[in-house]
Amino acid sequence: MAVAFILSLLAHLLALGSGLVSFDSIDMPEDPALRKLSATLQDMQLDIPKPPALSAPRIPGTLGVPAGEASQPVADKPKPKPKKPPASPAKAKPRHAASAVAAVPPAPDQQVAQAEASAPMANAANPARQASAPQAEVASKPADNADADSDKVVKPDERITRFPAAARMQYGLYLSGVLLGSGEIRWQRDGSSYSLITDATPVVGPKLRYETVGSITPQGLRPDSFKATRNGEPREYARFDWAAATLAYGDKEHKTEPLQPGAQDLHGLGMQLALRGKKMGEAPVQITNGKKVYRMVLRPEGETDFDTGAGVIRAVVIRVREEGELTEFWLAPDFANIPLRILRADKDKRFELRANLIELDGDTVWKQPPRQPRQDNESKR
Repeated sequence: MAVAFILSLLAHLLALGSGLVSFDSIDMPEDPALRKLSATLQDMQLDIPKPPALSAPRIPGTLGVPAGEASQPVADKPKPKPKKPPASPAKAKPRHAASAVAAVPPAPDQQVAQAEASAPMANAANPARQASAPQAEVASKPADNADADSDKVVKPDERITRFPAAARMQYGLYLSGVLLGSGEIRWQRDGSSYSLITDATPVVGPKLRYETVGSITPQGLRPDSFKATRNGEPREYARFDWAAATLAYGDKEHKTEPLQPGAQDLHGLGMQLALRGKKMGEAPVQITNGKKVYRMVLRPEGETDFDTGAGVIRAVVIRVREEGELTEFWLAPDFANIPLRILRADKDKRFELRANLIELDGDTVWKQPPRQPRQDNESKR
């Protein structure tokens, strides 16, 4: 998924000048030793999306709902029963006054306050929604000191095993350990179809976008087309003709080769791994980034900890080594297998995405807390 734009980004940076980044001045840390897996990746559950008329109201400012707007269910509401006339004017006066107040719709600020006040009761009455987007346990807790933070395990109240209909993940984009910019991955499912968009925005250089559309099958994602753009200009592409079993791809040169079952584009591979869980198998998978075609064996190598600055998230690591190159996906089994870290490295350089936000179906299930200065932590001891 990220490898395609990572490789493209390297070419763009080198073209801008070798003085931008000094690789010799960076002391790269060793890859963490992996532990034996304590939990396997679960196969994600995919529910058929409910029609809009039956869906729950969306919260303004979350994914898919602009700030200041809130989509409401459009199902017909039951008509109120006609009220009986008051027995006498004297007794009816207070009742009419109360009815008049109730008939006036509350102001927008009051509506928001009422919605916030009723949210805990709504979640308690709807265990399915409460389980679908639990909040992380540790992220909201204040840190006492850096050593204590490093021992905390960040996880939701309940393990998230339902794959989202919509998701947004934000990442820091790093070059050889140096923060280079930001990245964002947006996933959207509409019935049996899906779209996946990755934006890479470096501090210096062109904006890169990678888009995949396809369908969802019992075997996971089946891409139909992939395309890349650089500042809006078309770059590499891939077309998956499943009927003719042909893969067409290229940048400046058009190429074709036989399409194999289960083939993926590199941009969507992270979400395919998240969706399929432990069912990826041992056979090599045909993967293209629009320029080349690879065959990768994708299997968990072990687990490690993803440091959030206020605790760690358990991560299952899938590693692929080939001809002096290393590709890694760190998947979060407690957070719907969402990729926390995506890495591409060789003997000279290292590119990676490190997650700082996970949003599933409009709910922020994890956000990296602000890192506390070390002197502040020490002063609290």
